[in-house]
Amino acid sequence: MSAASPCTRCAAAITNAFEHGADLKKVQDWVGQANIPTTRM
Repeated sequence: MSAASPCTRCAAAITNAFEHGADLKKVQDWVGQANIPTTRM
């Protein structure tokens, strides 16, 4: 099994935050996304 890339780990952390009720705007600020559409999956 290969190590997860930084992008994979970041996506997993963001998914986990959403699954635990994180607010979209707070996650958007956390990851530095300027636009909500780029934050949505």
